[in-house]
This record gives sequence, structure tokens and C-alpha cells, in this order.
Amino acid sequence: MKVGAPLPLSAAHVTYRRDFERFVLDHSEHWHREYLGRMYRHWNEYNRRFFGGAVLSPYIVLSPPSSTRAIADCSPVSGFGGRLQFRITTKNRLC
Repeated sequence: MKVGAPLPLSAAHVTYRRDFERFVLDHSEHWHREYLGRMYRHWNEYNRRFFGGAVLSPYIVLSPPSSTRAIADCSPVSGFGGRLQFRITTKNRLC
């Protein structure tokens, strides 16, 4: 697979990604809000610290990665067609 510069996100992608994060932080089930909320807080802290807040948050989901030996994976396209997804298993110390 050849990796190049990412294509710009459409306004719909940007809006949905921000709405997804807001839903996780404000409306998801308590357990998800606690653990995914912590991951989003870390993402946003590092984004501010190292990139001046310029990087849009990815979709972060708790779901088994494609490899049974992996604790997480990243995909340029999410399982529902959005762009950039991190999947993290719940069977590790990250959660």
C-alpha cells in the first residue's frame, strides 16, 4: 500500500467526527464515557502540546483489532466509512 498525503476532509466528515467525540464525552454509557473520555482527553492534550491543536480527533472505538495479538490498530477508513479510526481492545491495560 502506497502512503501519500491525506486527502482533505469534507465539512461533513469534520462535523461528524466532532459530533462523535462530543457524543462519547456527553451521552455514551458510563463505562465508555469513562475510558473513551480518558483517551480523548489524552489525545486533545497531546494535540495541543505537540501540534497546536491543529489535528482533528480520530474516531476512537473499543473493538477488537484485526489481529488477535494486537492491543490496538489504526485504519485510514472506519468500519462505517468515516476517515481515520483507532480500534482498541478492552482486554489490555489501556482501559
